[in-house]
Amino acid sequence: MSNTNSRMKLKKLHLGCGKDYKKGYINIDFNKNIKADLYCDLEKRFPFKDNSVEEIFTEGTVEHISKDKIFQFFEECWRVCKKGAKIRILTNHFTSVWACQHLDHRCFFGVDTFGCMGDKECFNGEKYNKARFKINKIKLHFFYPKLVKFGFLTKIPIDWMFNFSRTWQRFMERFQFFGFDGISYELEVVK
Repeated sequence: MSNTNSRMKLKKLHLGCGKDYKKGYINIDFNKNIKADLYCDLEKRFPFKDNSVEEIFTEGTVEHISKDKIFQFFEECWRVCKKGAKIRILTNHFTSVWACQHLDHRCFFGVDTFGCMGDKECFNGEKYNKARFKINKIKLHFFYPKLVKFGFLTKIPIDWMFNFSRTWQRFMERFQFFGFDGISYELEVVK
């Protein structure tokens, strides 16, 4: 059995790995010029069986998914994940200067982005696909960890001020006029 095949059995996916190859994960990207375990288009059906994945991690990837494919992308994440699997996402916040500085950024994210795929409430009862997630954590990031040119800024303990509660996050998202570089989520698959 090859080393790649043994990693495949772990069923932890790193979607859109780019140059951040993670040990213990199946690193997936579309760019064949970088090191990855699997090359595929994340806007199409994932090459994994239903209920076969224990964890998904993605950073700086979901904002590149086409608006007309974003629900399909999250339904695919839901389909391949086992019940209770965790999906961890780090992306640009919609108020970030980074959100609009790349021509391929197509989707924008905020505190209530996943409300229409929540396990209990849905925005105005809207449901666009079968995917359901319990939203375990949302964190606003004043500085996006990998994009800040002066790395010491990410060490400043500032994020706690914006993350007391979901209500406070909504308030900060609306009225904190500097904006946020990033937002992270931990979703739990509900089936």
